[in-house]
Amino acid sequence: MNDRRREDQVLSSATFEQSAKQVKLMTCLICNGPATAIDADEDYLERACPKCGHYRITGAALVLIKAHGWHFDVELARKWIADHQGSGMIPIIDSHQAPRLIDV
Repeated sequence: MNDRRREDQVLSSATFEQSAKQVKLMTCLICNGPATAIDADEDYLERACPKCGHYRITGAALVLIKAHGWHFDVELARKWIADHQGSGMIPIIDSHQAPRLIDV
């Protein structure tokens, strides 16, 4: 699928799912590009990035990444998110998955 079409699908699906949620423009936690931040609960952050996709990341995963000074392997994380989209659930990067998606 071409990037532009994927971007349109991510943004339109994110908009549809967020009708009752607060959204704002923020930074993608994976690629640091522009992304839509979706008002989520206290346990995770949710982003819809036109390049990385729509995903959630738990607070525990963020703490782990910061504590070790890790950064995501952007291509690997994008592939993982793409592989887990379409199941009806938003992919969640938790503290068990995060170490598998870092740039080493």
